[in-house]
Amino acid sequence: NRTFDSLVYIAGTARSGTTWLAELLNYRKTYRFIFEPFHNHLGPLRGRLDERYRDPRDDDLAFQAAAELILLGKFRDYYTGKYNRKWISSQRLIKDIHSNLMLKWLREKFPYFPLILIIRHPCAVAHSALRLGWSHQLPVFLTQRSLVDSHLQPFLNDIQRARDDFERFVFRWCIETYVPLRQCNAGDRICVVFFETLARNPQAELDRIFAYIGDGHGSAALEHLS
Repeated sequence: NRTFDSLVYIAGTARSGTTWLAELLNYRKTYRFIFEPFHNHLGPLRGRLDERYRDPRDDDLAFQAAAELILLGKFRDYYTGKYNRKWISSQRLIKDIHSNLMLKWLREKFPYFPLILIIRHPCAVAHSALRLGWSHQLPVFLTQRSLVDSHLQPFLNDIQRARDDFERFVFRWCIETYVPLRQCNAGDRICVVFFETLARNPQAELDRIFAYIGDGHGSAALEHLS
């Protein structure tokens, strides 16, 4: 069933709860779980994703065709499939932490599919990433001319004055959160989920998320969570 109405997509910054939310939505193992297909070095588009930002007006047809193959699941890859536990399925769940800056582009270029953006407090994200020894990769964003010109120019001085890696991680969170929220509107029908709200009030949030994706099993997912 390789169509857009059989796809659910979860996006978010690194350490924001994307995997946790994906496991909750896929607690019955009904989806083919596709893990971070837009990873530049490990996903199926290796070496073609140095620029993470995609202008919604970008008409790179070759990249669009490659992205469509990913969204429709028309590929096999060890890295993206390493957590999949469903060998035969009619639905796909993509979880990706590398595509926040192309969410509006995805909405513009492809038919509608449920798209969830999970957001976690920036200090918690930065603390978690530093604890794992991850790199903030801030220069990757600042060298993308179209991203800087379209969104970051007013903030460059503040970003460049960051005093340590904690602040640089917070600025990375700001970029990866500010851009999709600035670009997208109610008509794009993106479901925004706050990590902290899901943790504090899981019943209401899971009911809302499952209703958004057209699945009535939110209460059963809560039992799986507990």
